[in-house]
Amino acid sequence: MPDTQGQIAIRANFKGLPKIRKMLKVLADKGIDLQPAMETVSSIMEAAIMGNFDAKVSSRGGKWKPVRDWYAEQKREAGRDPGNILVYDGQLRQSLSQGTSATSQKAVVGTNLAYARIHNFGGTVGAGALPRFAGKTIPRREFLFLTPDAKRQIKLAIMDFIMKNIVLG
Repeated sequence: MPDTQGQIAIRANFKGLPKIRKMLKVLADKGIDLQPAMETVSSIMEAAIMGNFDAKVSSRGGKWKPVRDWYAEQKREAGRDPGNILVYDGQLRQSLSQGTSATSQKAVVGTNLAYARIHNFGGTVGAGALPRFAGKTIPRREFLFLTPDAKRQIKLAIMDFIMKNIVLG
C-alpha cells in the first residue's frame, strides 16, 4: 500500500510516445523554449483532474463510494453537502490548482496536503490525523489521473506545438 502522507502528483513525461519525446528533444536542442507547451499541458491536466472531482469516477470507471453515515451526519451538521465527496471546504481542490506548474522540462499537477494520498489510494488513517479520522478506513477515491480524452488533448497540444515550431518555425 502506498504511503498515506506527503506530496502526490502526476507528471507529463511522454514515455509512451517516443516520437513526441524525440521531436521535443530536437526542439530543445535547437534552443526552442518548451515551457509554453508544458504550460498548456499542465492546464489540460488540471482541468481533467478538476473534472474527476465533478464526475466522482475513478480511472477504472467506477463511481466513488459515498461517504459513511457518521461522516455524512458531521457534514450535514456543519452545513455541508454529504454528496459532495472529497469536498468539505474546497482545500483539496484548491491545493491542486496551487500545485500546478510547468517548466521547459515538465508539466506537473499535484498537492502537498497530507490527506490527499489516502483519499486517492485509500487505506487506514494513521494516529497523526484529526482524532475523528484516526483509525478509520478510507476507500479509494482516485481523483489524480488523466482520462483518455485528456491524454488525447495533451498529445494534440504537443503535436500542434511541434508543428508550429518545426514546420512553421
